[in-house]
Amino acid sequence: MPKVKVRFNKICLYCNRGYNVIKSRLLRTKYCSRHCHNTAIAGKGASKGKGITRNKGAKHPYLSEWNRTHVRYGKDNYAWKGGITPKNYIIRKSLPMIEFKKNCLVRDNYTCQLCGKIGGDLEIHHIKRFSDFPLLRTDTSNGITLCLICHNKTKQKEEQFEDLFFKIINMK
Repeated sequence: MPKVKVRFNKICLYCNRGYNVIKSRLLRTKYCSRHCHNTAIAGKGASKGKGITRNKGAKHPYLSEWNRTHVRYGKDNYAWKGGITPKNYIIRKSLPMIEFKKNCLVRDNYTCQLCGKIGGDLEIHHIKRFSDFPLLRTDTSNGITLCLICHNKTKQKEEQFEDLFFKIINMK
């Protein structure tokens, strides 16, 4: 036999309507709904009539002043490693590499050359390895557009796919 919860009648402090509550909430509830609760609270304190806006967007004055005077850039920053940015990062973010990627995408019509997926998560794959052939890094005949899934399938198997990729590019 299911347990029946006994309900008690209470009166909302905001709208004066009656509502039912179970015994465990009898002493805790004061309002019949969240709407009544929020409306009643909005009328109290500094945010009277504006809803609940406790410290919304406020900044601690001492903390922000400290941050302005103690910001650490360059050598003073805790993560400083002697001013060495990895060469790989510099090369991959350079303007010639960005143009290389854009030219490959346009040539391949923003389509994965293995599965035919149009748009989405497309990546440019270097047919001849990026690290082994520095002169071919920005040569568009060394790049092919692949979706993320197909690119992951070809990783560590560059030699197996090399002939196929060159055939695909030469057909264009």
